[in-house]
Amino acid sequence: MTQVFAKSGAMAAAQAEKEIDVLVSSRRKQD
Repeated sequence: MTQVFAKSGAMAAAQAEKEIDVLVSSRRKQD
């Protein structure tokens, strides 16, 4: 059970990092 939570947590963290990267890069383009 904990393994499943750890896996989905890692995937969610990776997805959040990707979204942050996209936000940051789009902000830089606007500047």
